[in-house]
Amino acid sequence: AMDRPPSSRHRRTVARAALGIALIASLIVPSVAEAVAPPLAPVYAHGPRTHRLIAITIDDGFRPQVCIDMARTLIRSGVTATWFPVGRNVARWPRTWRWIASRFPVGNHTYAHSILSGNTTRWIRKEIGQGARVVLRVTGRQPARAFRPPGGVVTDRVRQVAAELGWPIVTWDTSDADTSIGASSSSMLGAALRGTRGSILLMHCNWSWSAALLPGIIAGYRARGYRFVTVTRLDRNSTRLNSSH
Repeated sequence: AMDRPPSSRHRRTVARAALGIALIASLIVPSVAEAVAPPLAPVYAHGPRTHRLIAITIDDGFRPQVCIDMARTLIRSGVTATWFPVGRNVARWPRTWRWIASRFPVGNHTYAHSILSGNTTRWIRKEIGQGARVVLRVTGRQPARAFRPPGGVVTDRVRQVAAELGWPIVTWDTSDADTSIGASSSSMLGAALRGTRGSILLMHCNWSWSAALLPGIIAGYRARGYRFVTVTRLDRNSTRLNSSH
């Protein structure tokens, strides 16, 4: 006997089942997409707030003599710091950065100091990668595993590329405001000393006044019972910091 065509009731049942499957699929697909979203690098603005520790960080390096003066102050004072020079400056003044890298950890601050947020993924990858490579090539040492984006500007795209390349992002929660045009020495020192337990302090070795501030910053924190550590030692037992995201 020939098969009979499906009844209208059967067709309605099949249609309802198909609609239900489509609805379930529409609910599942977004969660699958979320599960495979690219990882984001952590962004650290400070360490744990449990110990009297402070991490000085010194950026850029547009004035090599200022960088040397600040490094000598740190050495005389028995204080460490983490440096984030622009890669192009490392290449331009190799002797300065070989000397600093032989005494302090040197992180990654990109090659050309471009603000990354408005650039393509390819450009961001190039800036971060080239910044790391020039530090290794010039100093003969692997850079400290810490990446500071120019201007502290962080986006999800920057975090995705940093995660892909294995770079934790380090920003700051305290600054000496040495980029403020017309700021007085007392106001910059006051800003620098606002840090608390686990703070990361931003400075630059671009201007003579930054070097002049450093002894007062060291004395101010020591008077409050603080010890100075690198950014990766803020949590004394590991390289873990506290994320701002």
